[in-house]
This record gives sequence, C-alpha cells and structure tokens, in this order.
Amino acid sequence: MKFKQNLVILSAMLIAVLILGTGCLGAPPIVANVPSNGTITIIALGAAATNDATPTLIISATSADYMAFSGNGTTWSSWVVYATSHSTFNITTGAGCTSGDGTKIVYVKFKNDVGESTKVYDFIVLDTVAPTLSTAVYSDANSSSTVNIGDTITFTFDDEMLTSTVTSTNVATRLLLSAGNYGTSPTVSWDSTLKICTVTLGTSPTIVSGTTVNPASSVTDTAGNADASSAVTISGLIEVLAYVSIFPSTAATTTSGAAVILTATALNTAWGNITSLCTFFWTITGVGTISPTTGSTIVYTPPSSGTGIAVIIVTAVYAGVTKPGTATITVSASAAAPTAAIGGTVITGVPNTEANIVAGGKIITITLTNETWNAGTGAFGAYTDAEALVIITGLVAGDQGAQWDKVKNALIAASDGVINTAVVRTSATVLTINLPETATYDIATNQTVTMIVPAASVAGVSAILAAPVFVITADG
Repeated sequence: MKFKQNLVILSAMLIAVLILGTGCLGAPPIVANVPSNGTITIIALGAAATNDATPTLIISATSADYMAFSGNGTTWSSWVVYATSHSTFNITTGAGCTSGDGTKIVYVKFKNDVGESTKVYDFIVLDTVAPTLSTAVYSDANSSSTVNIGDTITFTFDDEMLTSTVTSTNVATRLLLSAGNYGTSPTVSWDSTLKICTVTLGTSPTIVSGTTVNPASSVTDTAGNADASSAVTISGLIEVLAYVSIFPSTAATTTSGAAVILTATALNTAWGNITSLCTFFWTITGVGTISPTTGSTIVYTPPSSGTGIAVIIVTAVYAGVTKPGTATITVSASAAAPTAAIGGTVITGVPNTEANIVAGGKIITITLTNETWNAGTGAFGAYTDAEALVIITGLVAGDQGAQWDKVKNALIAASDGVINTAVVRTSATVLTINLPETATYDIATNQTVTMIVPAASVAGVSAILAAPVFVITADG
C-alpha cells in the first residue's frame, strides 16, 4: 500500500517536471507602458533665433507611436506618426500658434495604445526682419590726418549679427567699398552686443572721403536674414583736398574797365586752409587774358574791345589729389562818353544879332547822348525856379558878362512864381530854353556863349560841355 502511494507521488512530480520543462502552461503576460514624456529641441543652425516659420524639431521619446504639436499647450495638431525629426509644424499658423515675429513655444506630446504622455516644450525667437547698417565711422587712430594702417572703421548694425559672416578673411567682399580698399591684412572684431563690427585697416589702405559701404547679401543677422542696407557713407574721413574756391567767383567789368584780381583758396577737412601747401594751375576760355598762370593769385585783364564771358578755372594739387575751382567774368562794352549838342534857332535860324536878343524869341535846344536830363519836381516834371536857375547858370559868356547876365536874369524871371516857363524839359534827352525879351541888352563887340550842362541837372555825375558855341553879333 505504501508502495502505491509513493508511486502516485512520484508520477505527479514527474508530470509537473514535464509540464514546467516544456512550457505547456505558457509565458507570463507582458505589461505595456504609457510613452515617456520625451524631449523636443528646436534646431536653427544652433542660433537662438530663426527666420524659418517651420524650423526642424528634434524629438525623442520611449514607447511612442504618435505625436502631436501645439503653440500654446492647449490647442493641438492632429496626431502624426512618431519620428525623431519633424519640420512641417508652422510656428505662426499651426495649432495654438500666433502670427508675427517674437518668441515662439512649441509643445509636443506622445501616445500609444495604452495612453498619452505629458507635454514637453522648447522655444525660439522668430525674426523675419532684415537688418540694416546704421552707421560707418572712420577713426584716425594715430592722429596723422591721413588714412593709414591701424586706423579703424566702426560699422554699427541695428540687429544682432551672425559674426561669422564678416571676418578678417572676407571683409573685403562682405562690407563692399565703393572705392579703395581696407589695405593688406585688415582685422575684424565684434563687440558683445553682436551689433558693432570694427575693421582695423591693414597696410596701405586707399579709402578717401565720400566712400560708401554696402554689405553683401551674405551678411546676415543671427536669424539668417540678409542685410538690406543701401549704401552708407563712411563719416569722419579726412579729405586731403576738400574744396577750392576763387574770389571773386563772379565779377563784371567793361572793355575799358580795371583788371580783376582773382585769388584761390584750398581747404581740407583736417587742417582747414592749406593754400600755402598747394600748387595751382590756371586756364581761361573766352575773352581777355590772365597772368600769371600759376600761383594762388592772378590778374584778369579784359579785352580792349568786344564783349563776352571769361571762364577761369584753377586746379589745385596737393598730395596727389586735384580739385578745381571756377570763376566767371562778364565783360561788357565800355559806355560811350555823354555829349550835349546845341540846336534851335540860335544855330539854325537867322544870324544871332544883338537886336534879336533884345527882342527875344530865340530858342536854344540842348540834346543829350548817353545821358538824360533829370525831371523837375514840379507838376508833370516841370522845373521849379531853383531847378531852372541851376541850368541857366550853365550858359556862360566869354566876355561882356554883365550884358549876358541881363539875359539870364530875364530867363529866371520867366516864372509863375513857382515853375519856370522859359526852361522846359521836352523829353528825357532834350531841353528847350526860350530866350525872353531883354530890352537893356547892349554889347560893344560880338559875344560868344558856351553851354556847360551842370552835373546836378543830369542822371550822371559829370558836367558836360555842349557844342557848338553860338555867337551874338553886335549891332555896331
């Protein structure tokens, strides 16, 4: 009986060993896990900013089958198949995102058949505005007043720049000069703001005043935006020979006028007047002559006849730089001398006799050429007694003056109390004198009368001797 019990126990143990050894009862169940929270990194060429609205997202998670994205952690995109890289989520128009530039956050969450992970995020600055070069300023490092090695040009941008786009080895092709160069082996440095680039000039630079700089399109900010500057003029550059002037720069003279003295002055932006350091060369086109043709001061001599324009150019030379200056002189014909012609019946009528003068009625006309009579201050330009007296005084007898004074007194007396009626300005150039009756006029010999036009009675400044004289024949 005991043997049978032992056999049963042994058989049971053998069956158990066989079952366990062959796995007939199956493997234990595998427990599935929720995806890990994972990580997300926004890649933008290693920069903290980008101009790409769909930057590459580097993703890592465990047990994830799907992933979704959001710009605010609340509104989510559709689930997409999990991948370690994603570059189609738009950080301005995607789910939960805001438009425009600025700091952008990208959230990601993961799921599988068991459940979802919590969200994780990364952020980056979106910058789509192109930078510009604000200023370019030259500094004379050794105060030599010339552009040479060691001097600097400081370029200031309005945004943080990618400093690798302008370096010592490429500055000549990145910060393009309108003329000249930075010299041999210039050096470049950036300050900590990433906005200020300083170029230290190399050997034998050739930058002159007025030079402009234009950054190449390969110069970018940290977000990758290409510089959009127009040409910027480099300020502070010394102009070795900045300006040349002639005094007077314009002048007028006549063919009989005095010569005109012309003086050149040269300036630079560092020392001011550098006339004594310059060499000057003069040329002329047009009428007249100049002498000498070198030096800072010359004399222009107008022609003796003819009219025209003289254009005089001076060229200043200093330190291999030349600058011109110009003067223009207008030459007009010399005005002819004024004349006065005696006419009227004292010249063209019957001979002047003593009796004619006694009776009155003779007429003297005085016609001016290249001159005009002053108008009187009376009504309609009539001469007052005082104005007529000045003209009458110009009638001068060569002898027997007391007798001719009687005629002049009669002329003065021909008045209405204010206006003289014997002396009349008949036009701007013609004056008429009507000789009145002079009963006491009595000459012993022929009398010659000359007319001297007073300066006070004409527009000019000089008295005029009229011609011809006229003669009064004595009755005998």
